[in-house]
Amino acid sequence: MTTSNGVELRLEAPVSSVARLGQATAIEQSRAVAEVQAAVYLAKQFPRDEDLAIKSMENSCRQLFVAERAFYRLPRSGEVINGPTIQLAKELARCWGHIHFGPGEMDRTADRSEMLVYAWDVQSGTRAFSTFIVPHKRDKTDKRTGVKSTVDLVTMQEIYELNANQAARRLREQIFAVLPSWFTERAKQLCRETLDAGDGSPIEDRRAACIAGFATLGITDKQLEQKLDLQVLRWTGHELGQLAVIFRAIKAGEISKDVEFPPDATAITTKDITGGEPEKPAPAPVKPPKPAPAPEPPAEVPTTGESVSHSDNTDAGTVPSEPPAEPETPHASAPEPTTDEDQADGPPSSKGPKARRTQLDAIAKLLDANGAEAREDKLAVLSLMLDQPIPAANVLSDAEATYVFNRIETKVQAGEFAELLERARRIAAGG
Repeated sequence: MTTSNGVELRLEAPVSSVARLGQATAIEQSRAVAEVQAAVYLAKQFPRDEDLAIKSMENSCRQLFVAERAFYRLPRSGEVINGPTIQLAKELARCWGHIHFGPGEMDRTADRSEMLVYAWDVQSGTRAFSTFIVPHKRDKTDKRTGVKSTVDLVTMQEIYELNANQAARRLREQIFAVLPSWFTERAKQLCRETLDAGDGSPIEDRRAACIAGFATLGITDKQLEQKLDLQVLRWTGHELGQLAVIFRAIKAGEISKDVEFPPDATAITTKDITGGEPEKPAPAPVKPPKPAPAPEPPAEVPTTGESVSHSDNTDAGTVPSEPPAEPETPHASAPEPTTDEDQADGPPSSKGPKARRTQLDAIAKLLDANGAEAREDKLAVLSLMLDQPIPAANVLSDAEATYVFNRIETKVQAGEFAELLERARRIAAGG
């Protein structure tokens, strides 16, 4: 092409900056578009029946399996938060119908992943989505010092599990965003009612099964009562439903038992009855030295015609020695505790293996529950039971600890422990 001033111009076709799509990519794009168009067409041609959706939801939420997995509990900033789970959200989306949802990984580098989650009500056109970055790190708390830090994730399995966990939490919120709020609240109410009703077994059996289940986690019925501020015999289906959610959360690792059942700062522990001193291994018993053999008395000739026994230590012809005194019984000159009937068989030997920590804890809890809360009272009772001064509980042998626990429990059951405690206090005071 030549302009009016004689300058020749050459026009070339523009070069596209976008790389040409491959055949596989083009096919996948066409398939995705067709899939969306088909979903929208079906939703418009066959709209959901809300009455049928409600019946389907009610039937699902009345299943104990669904109700037990409908709620979560997580620690946050020193508090416990709870709410509906991703399992319930997916079940409600299925019941409501015409809802597309899912997670997607858009990009991944060495230290982070870019994720997308979405939920789309195809019939109404309501759509909720969220994009977020997931650093390839996880939080870690030092159990000994309580210091929090982060740890880099390097394995593919760890990164996958982290991405899936973070995506599931956000996907739950997107699904609930497109579901009607009344539909969700009705489902949560029905799930709580199902938990309250349980499996239809008698309430006594459900209470026993609940206590037995928590016992496998090292949680006692006393801790459960403190959690609910209600005695076991007054638990209803509502309380059992709450405990079922807590039990599942602890078993799933969502929350630790120390968060749900914090250790009681006022509880009497082994440290209280051992005087705060660490248990030390018992020293090997020292064998007493063998007594030297008594010298044989010299032979003596009786002067009165009577024979004199060689076992006497008096000279012949003197006043005969008095007969040997009868050995004193172990409690003949002991103070008041020796007259107690629980010393009839005598306490066990202090020799042998030392008492285990679990034994000492059991004794401490038993004493604490029956009025002997002070350390001095505990040691006074132990001294009375064993008929010897006990400076600290960690000196007890295994046999002594078992003996003391059984005797205290017997006294408690007979209603005689209060009298025994008063006597122990008087003896300890020198009265």
